[in-house]
Amino acid sequence: MKKIYIKLIAIAVISSFSLNLSKAQNLDDIKNKEIGLNFRNLWFGSAAELVIRKPIGENQFKRKTFRVSGNFQENNSALTGSTVVGLPDAYLTDMNSNFNLTASFGKEKRVPLLDQLYFYHGPTLITSVGFSKSRTAFGGLNAPSKQDQSNVMLGLGLGYFGGIGYQVSEKFSIQIDNLLQVSINSRLQNQSTSTFDTNTQTDETSNTITDKVTNSIGIPGSNISRIWVVFKF
Repeated sequence: MKKIYIKLIAIAVISSFSLNLSKAQNLDDIKNKEIGLNFRNLWFGSAAELVIRKPIGENQFKRKTFRVSGNFQENNSALTGSTVVGLPDAYLTDMNSNFNLTASFGKEKRVPLLDQLYFYHGPTLITSVGFSKSRTAFGGLNAPSKQDQSNVMLGLGLGYFGGIGYQVSEKFSIQIDNLLQVSINSRLQNQSTSTFDTNTQTDETSNTITDKVTNSIGIPGSNISRIWVVFKF
């Protein structure tokens, strides 16, 4: 399932890149633009990240970053007895899934170091939206139950990145950077608890639903490190 998610993420990133290029009226609109992929996330995780840079001055760029991530996992529950007659599959498995989209906008400044080596840094505004869904099955031969939870998340933050780049050729470079960020997050949570009556073979005999909104300020405990493979047009 993870491979399927990676394919969907890659398609989403390519589509956003194609949409950005389709807005260009002529070739001059994309001339000197840089397009980069976060190799680390794409290769080692269930996420893809795309950066688009447009020069606005000497060693200065306007920067857009898009990140898409997702995951799905379903396992047999160790708490629910599978011998219960007529028990729906939803009471036998635990499930976790999520999908997130992040867009960042900022400026970047480069400082030449040695030969093709340079340092780059800058501030960025970060916006995010996400959705997650989970299910937990609980034991009990007389009254098996399960809890379903869904969340919609919105985030707004400020970050600052800095890193080292190496210009391999005129059209290709490799960059490694870290991102520090502080964000404000809002979460709308919906939760329900259902019970299966083994006597009447009835599903969801009791159903309690709660909705709540929570807000938080997030400061990651570690830097977000990225490895970029960048192409210049």
